[in-house]
Amino acid sequence: MKIGILTYHRSHNYGALLQAIALRYVLTEKGHDVSFVDYWPAYHKRFYSLFSFHEMKQKGFKGGLLYLKKCVLDYSFRHERFATFQSFIHQYIEPYLSSCSDSYDMIIHGSDQIWRKQIGTKMYNPIYFGNHNIKCSKRVSYAASMGVLPTKESDIQLLKSYFACLDAISVRETDLKVLVQNCGYTCEQHLDPTLLLSKEQWCSIFNINQKKTGDYVLYYDLLEDSFDMTEIQRFASAHHLTLKTIFGRQSSGKNTDDKFYVANPKTLLDLIYHASFVFTSSFHGLVFALIFHKPFYASFSTNSGRAESILDVLKLKNYLIAPKSSIDQNYPIIDYQQVDEFLDVLRQKSLHYLETFMIDK
Repeated sequence: MKIGILTYHRSHNYGALLQAIALRYVLTEKGHDVSFVDYWPAYHKRFYSLFSFHEMKQKGFKGGLLYLKKCVLDYSFRHERFATFQSFIHQYIEPYLSSCSDSYDMIIHGSDQIWRKQIGTKMYNPIYFGNHNIKCSKRVSYAASMGVLPTKESDIQLLKSYFACLDAISVRETDLKVLVQNCGYTCEQHLDPTLLLSKEQWCSIFNINQKKTGDYVLYYDLLEDSFDMTEIQRFASAHHLTLKTIFGRQSSGKNTDDKFYVANPKTLLDLIYHASFVFTSSFHGLVFALIFHKPFYASFSTNSGRAESILDVLKLKNYLIAPKSSIDQNYPIIDYQQVDEFLDVLRQKSLHYLETFMIDK
């Protein structure tokens, strides 16, 4: 079966790229011809570009000057980050691209936050809901996400019309499932694609050295104001561990042995795999802590719904702490045998949706 995946496949974002790779891997292992539909509109390109005249113009005179100044001052860092992600995309994404003009047996929309109001347009993009002219027999979503749910009735009614374009709807978060159902549609909730792969599969894809060890605490810093840095440092010191930090957002700085301002997704997974403990304000940081059986604390200054959804099912909500809160030094051990049993049930449910309901010629 020829399957196209319509997602954020060119994002300079760890989670977006890893979930895309995971979904293609799972479907390819089932014997299907799977590619990424190379839909990448101008507003996406501008967001990740080193410089955009359009962006500068949109900010007005003073804002445009500040934008230009920032681009010049941060050019070295931005260029290194851009080149790092482009190199990764060239190796793991570009060999599996297909055109919007091709024909497919099915288009899968998702995962990731493709249903959010798009950065750059502040509007929902109907194409990510299946409202497009790409030739295909089926249009379905898998573990699609929205991030912040709409509150305006006009937005809800617009989404209601978009949902009608899909033959089957699968989402990632509980609150989004409720929204879709309230709009009158059948909806299932499934795992983020990254959770469909085992530790061994991820290690194989990126050739992670499973024998190497690291005596350090890793802080995956994505959302500002999520953790109290002093508390993290105190935790690391109390457990006689060094502290390493990887930044998921653009933060100007030069890489050192303990701070990673520019890294590709493979480096992120390597750091999580070998950490003794993980603090994360990233959903996918949480996901890979679970996959690699790491003790962790997660905290989100905003948009915590997806983390709450998965941790609630896994009975691990105690490991999701309030933003900037104190950190208990007496960390309760996670029963990963039980977690794996819960995940296996969810994984089988997700794979069943992909194998029998969706992927049926």
